[in-house]
Amino acid sequence: RALMRSSSHGNPLLIFTYAALVHFGATGQILRNDAFPRIMKQPASAYGIRSFSASARLKKWTEPCRTKVRAEAGGDKLRAEERTGTEWRRESDMLRSRNVTHIKAETLAAMLQEKDFDSRFVLVDVNHKPKFDRAHIPGSINVEKHRLIEGWGPREILTRVNYGLFFDFEGTQPNPNFLDDFRSQVTPALNDGNKVLILVDGDLLGTLTPSSFFSHGKPSNALRSAFVLLSNGECVNNRVLFLEDSFEELARNGVTMVTSGGDSIDPEQYLRLSGILY
Repeated sequence: RALMRSSSHGNPLLIFTYAALVHFGATGQILRNDAFPRIMKQPASAYGIRSFSASARLKKWTEPCRTKVRAEAGGDKLRAEERTGTEWRRESDMLRSRNVTHIKAETLAAMLQEKDFDSRFVLVDVNHKPKFDRAHIPGSINVEKHRLIEGWGPREILTRVNYGLFFDFEGTQPNPNFLDDFRSQVTPALNDGNKVLILVDGDLLGTLTPSSFFSHGKPSNALRSAFVLLSNGECVNNRVLFLEDSFEELARNGVTMVTSGGDSIDPEQYLRLSGILY
């Protein structure tokens, strides 16, 4: 009231002080004063005024926690537990429950020498096609889990830039046709004699074995592919294996890679140029 009486005599400093108190109210509300019109009793946010109050900042910071509590109360446990690492934790648990098993390079190299390999196993390479074309295991089928980025929209350009920062000029994006491609190219061969599926990606070195750094194992394109397939009703009656080692390790065990053009790549040549051409 004293401020109002003083302001009526035209004291600029008091007028400014009162205006500041009105704008930066401790609760983020415009001060209620009978001398003002009723419209001024509305919250500051109602007029697009940004609130700097402590209570407003606290509300913003605690919103994720309140969202989680509301989700749990509503029974949406999946949404409530969505945080970094949770997705892979669920995937790895599911893969273990379905007995997805790793295979080492030494074992696969020996299996590839067996005459009846093609009648017992189906080898699927989930690398993108240009990488598969440059070098792959003989007899493997290419089903891209990720493909090269298509289009030049804002999102695609930003994705390419992000890959370029790490000197990777073959940026990829998820292949939306992965399941359809698998069903058309692989499922008929798998169902012919109930064969074993072997998934390889060559360089991401995924594992389901826990370690001090990866308590739930480490994801890879091969493991992610296995999860997608099993989650969508594929390979129900087929055993699923994945290569835990790199293609370089296969080459060290004497496996000769091939190109899509039919040329063979000597193991020594592959090891010499690995990381540059392959």
